[in-house]
Amino acid sequence: MQYRCSLVVLVALSLPFITAASHASDRIGVYALVDKVEFIPNVESPTQAVVHGTFCLAVGPHGSELSMPKGGFLLLGLDGDRAEQCRNEWRDLERVAGKGVCVAFGSRRGNLPRIHTRRTAELKPDPHPEGGGVRQMRDGRNYGPWLLRHALTPISPSGDAVVASDGGINVILKVKNCLEVDPEIRYLFQIQRENGEAIASGLIPVGEGTTWWATYLVLNAGETVRWTARAVKLGDARSRYPVATARFKTVKKKPEERSGKKAQQKPGR
Repeated sequence: MQYRCSLVVLVALSLPFITAASHASDRIGVYALVDKVEFIPNVESPTQAVVHGTFCLAVGPHGSELSMPKGGFLLLGLDGDRAEQCRNEWRDLERVAGKGVCVAFGSRRGNLPRIHTRRTAELKPDPHPEGGGVRQMRDGRNYGPWLLRHALTPISPSGDAVVASDGGINVILKVKNCLEVDPEIRYLFQIQRENGEAIASGLIPVGEGTTWWATYLVLNAGETVRWTARAVKLGDARSRYPVATARFKTVKKKPEERSGKKAQQKPGR
């Protein structure tokens, strides 16, 4: 089933872009929902691990706050005399990969890894963070797992994607659904242009695995557009669900691409 929604143009966003989360009440440095783990150069004796997934990191003074969930990967390396402990923790992360299990590792008072979205030859690994090992977290007992279970993951356009435009353009924003299943949850998409114009979708019913919203925009060539998506619970306007953020840049269409009419799109699954 597909749904039709109206387009709302806002002078200012009624639901502001959120950049930081609530206070952390523990010593944990990294919360993670792991999708996949790669071992480099091999599984038997790795010197690096690439951990793909969604992460919340301890931030702020003394690591007393949590960042909003961010999808990407951690590039981890061995840490001195802790080499075998690092490898064991990488294997622990691999055991929970793809199972929708929230885990925690590292200490908020130590050096924490960076979350990357693109792999380049120049990228250097961060030492595996020191802490109390990899721990499975129960839902509802800690703010970190709650954030991760309600986090959306941008699919497209994301990662500094480039979109061709000759002024007007059909844009389809697509996210991977959050883990939390609730019939009262809807998704809200928002777009913010460089000139300050803000555009929002209606409340979009959750699709099967992914959810998307399409709209028609008149953009300038070379303009960078920021967009967000988040869950909203019906009847709970004050809900502070995590915000997924992505962006894309427009380039001028080539002459051979300037054909066809504006497509009629509906939000859907």
